[in-house]
Amino acid sequence: MVICFTLAHKNVKKFYPIMITWFTQFPWFQFFNFNTLNFSHHIRFEKNTRYYTLSLEQDLLDDWTITVTNGRIKSKLGQSRTIAYTSFDEAFYYYCLFIVFRYHRGYQTPLLLDPVIFYAILQLPDGKLSPPTVKQISKRRQPSTKFVQEHAMQLGLKF
Repeated sequence: MVICFTLAHKNVKKFYPIMITWFTQFPWFQFFNFNTLNFSHHIRFEKNTRYYTLSLEQDLLDDWTITVTNGRIKSKLGQSRTIAYTSFDEAFYYYCLFIVFRYHRGYQTPLLLDPVIFYAILQLPDGKLSPPTVKQISKRRQPSTKFVQEHAMQLGLKF
C-alpha cells in the first residue's frame, strides 16, 4: 500500500510516496496500545481463618508503595498499612521478602505465583524456600527404668 502526500514549497508541489508496512494496516494496528502502562502486582495469602494481601503499585508522586492488608476471613475488621519506597528495585526486594515471610508462617496462595515473582524470590540473598515447620508438642517424659536397673547392677547390689 502506497500513500502519497504533497509538499508545498514556493509554489512547487511535489508528490512523495510513503510505503506503509503490513502491520500498521487496519486489522493489526488496532491492537497496539501506545499509552504508558502502570505496573501493579497483587497477591493474596490465606490460612484457615486469616488472610494477608500484598500489592505493589506506583503512586501519583512516582514513589513505589507496598500496601499490606491483613485480617480475619469474613470479617469487616482488618488492618491496612502503606509503605513507600523511592525506587522500584527497593520496593520489589521488600515485596519478595514479604512473600517469603508469609510462606514461612504457613500462609498459602489460592492462585499460583507469577513466574517472574517466583524467580525473583529464589534470587534473594537469604531467600531459600523451605516448607514451614510445625511446632510439635512434646509429651512429658517418664524417667527411664532401664538406666536405674543398669546403675544398680554396676554396684553389684540388687534391691
